[in-house]
Amino acid sequence: MWNILRHGLFLHGLKNRLEKVGIILTPYYWVEEGIFGNEPPQIKGDSSAFKLRKLCLEEVKKASKKIAPENKDDIVKGFENRQIYLGLIHNEDIAACMAIELNDFIFNKKLYKLEQNGSTKTNSLSAFFNKSTLKFKKQLKAKSLKLLIAVNLFNKYHRLFVLRSYHRSKE
Repeated sequence: MWNILRHGLFLHGLKNRLEKVGIILTPYYWVEEGIFGNEPPQIKGDSSAFKLRKLCLEEVKKASKKIAPENKDDIVKGFENRQIYLGLIHNEDIAACMAIELNDFIFNKKLYKLEQNGSTKTNSLSAFFNKSTLKFKKQLKAKSLKLLIAVNLFNKYHRLFVLRSYHRSKE
């Protein structure tokens, strides 16, 4: 417990302890991207060892075991339903990956409707505790629209709460 406090991981540690007794809290951001220009983020150092490409089913399964083992079946189902998975590959390892949904989708028992208006804006979900994703979104100049928390009690009660709403961008 002391290490959790010392390294600033109190909320993450509390979340993990609650999951052991069947209370699953999943905080995440609803983010709007593509709103402040198209400057691509740069890889620091030698970028020649990195490749960006679509992932195959086996790579998606492998990545889902590391990233979100509790949602592995949903991730594989998304791949089978034509979600696009992009991976940043470094020395044949997946350094980062991203799922692109082209249709309306359900995440944590909530339906998310995607606008089909030909806009260059895209929306994404970013895990609250995934600091590397949040730093990457900051480089993309993405804007958080909402901070949400999904509550799952003993796999019987599912509820979604909006903790905070942010201002939408004006275009």
